[in-house]
Amino acid sequence: MVQLGLALPAPKCGHGGARKGAGRKKRPDGAKDPHNKREHFTTRFPVQITLKVRPDVVNLRRHDLFSKIKAALQAGTQRDDGKVCDFSVLGDHLHFIVDAESNKALTSVVSSVAIRVAKQINKLTGRKGRVFNDRYHARVLRSPTEVMLSRRYILNNFRKHLAQRFATERTQPQAAHICVTPKHLDIARQILAEPTWIDPYSSAGLRRKGIAWPTGISWLLSEQAAALAERFAARHRRQ
Repeated sequence: MVQLGLALPAPKCGHGGARKGAGRKKRPDGAKDPHNKREHFTTRFPVQITLKVRPDVVNLRRHDLFSKIKAALQAGTQRDDGKVCDFSVLGDHLHFIVDAESNKALTSVVSSVAIRVAKQINKLTGRKGRVFNDRYHARVLRSPTEVMLSRRYILNNFRKHLAQRFATERTQPQAAHICVTPKHLDIARQILAEPTWIDPYSSAGLRRKGIAWPTGISWLLSEQAAALAERFAARHRRQ
């Protein structure tokens, strides 16, 4: 006895399968950070976070936007599983330090801040859609020296790159706040000439105004660790 086969139509090729074009599609805007597994860290190691906005988002250092961003970051200081510590707001990205208990808590804190900020930006500017890139950059800080260098980088980031941006920001939409008039150029020169200048769009600027801002509960973020890192840096400079 011979079994006869049925003349069935060829199966349609849907999602998945070993075929050309299968798998996760690349984002049209091109995510800078690859989707690799994030580095795990033990409890109370602070983490430096960088959140970059998309090219069509307005300058984050606008006065009305900064007040909303500050409120979103301040909400992140009230959490029990992780707290937002030192921060600075730049034209197209945010820097801040998170004192989190675990990777899960870190993701929760960063997602909460990003969602709050995105909602406020879209509401004030009348836009829709994503505000930040799909991945944030994280760097675990494992020593007092790393924390000290991270704080210096975050709080002095605007001043450090100001001179380099003179020639480039005029062609960028985020440059509406500086280097577009002689008055703004004079202000920029004053900033570069003042070694003790403090960025008003940062946690250090808020502290100068008398606004309390937490520094976290990790020992690496304490005054004792900061003093230890300064002594180590001084010995290294003498050598």
